[in-house]
Amino acid sequence: MGGGIFCFFESAPMFRGNTIVTNTAEYGGGVNVHFSSSPTLQDNIIKNNTADHGGGLCCDYFSSPTIQGNSITGNSASSASGFGGGILCNYSSSPEIIDNTIAYNSAEDAGGIACHESSATMEGCTLSGNAAGFSDHYSSRGGGIYCRSSSPRLTNCTITGNFAGLPGGAIKCADTSSAARILNSILWGDIPNKIRGNKVIVTYSDVEGGWSGTGNKVFRSISADGSDVILITPRLIPARGTPASNYHCWLVDIETSGKWTAHGPASARLPLGQAEKAVLHLRAADVMIE
Repeated sequence: MGGGIFCFFESAPMFRGNTIVTNTAEYGGGVNVHFSSSPTLQDNIIKNNTADHGGGLCCDYFSSPTIQGNSITGNSASSASGFGGGILCNYSSSPEIIDNTIAYNSAEDAGGIACHESSATMEGCTLSGNAAGFSDHYSSRGGGIYCRSSSPRLTNCTITGNFAGLPGGAIKCADTSSAARILNSILWGDIPNKIRGNKVIVTYSDVEGGWSGTGNKVFRSISADGSDVILITPRLIPARGTPASNYHCWLVDIETSGKWTAHGPASARLPLGQAEKAVLHLRAADVMIE
């Protein structure tokens, strides 16, 4: 277990700024966090690792790691029943998954993140280009996220361009005991359908094609040069009246219609952000809050 790193029995090390690549294992090709361990994995590159389950990282048996600011890309759960190409949250694990890029991972089910009997918390993450269907594209489930007996919480996340064979390209909750909650997030460009599951609760979010829920909106993203853009949620929002030339995102209040003024060639809006607000994204504009 753990082709690159294995944390076992209540261990709590810190791994920061490492490159963890091209490792193999049965569970957790790059990293396996096992049996009540609680390490911190921060600002690492976890890339091109392979496992039967949990290609990049596996959180197992009561583990509670902090997974923050990592690039988790190109990993695969390559067995015929492979689960969790990027991350597998398994058996009573409760990871905090914060500000990670989880992209271009693959598995039979759950190309990006698999939640199995776990309680993951995800904040500020981007899941893009992940694919379920390593060997059978037609019966695969959960391109971005797949939940089985799990109720993850997602806040300020962008889930875009993920693929699965069955409905639920962004997120699939497979049973009635899975009740995912999604807040202030964007689900766009995932194939097919974005969401599948009777207990997925989505609020103050932008879901392509629309989704029932408090504060949900549908806007088209237009960049400064007129092309569509991928949106990323900022975690540091400039104060009112502060120039924000170094920021690519800004807030719009859905309820009060408060807005930012763009001092660039164009402006656009998309709902996302913190507590009943929305995020805008332009690639080439200096902005100042109104």
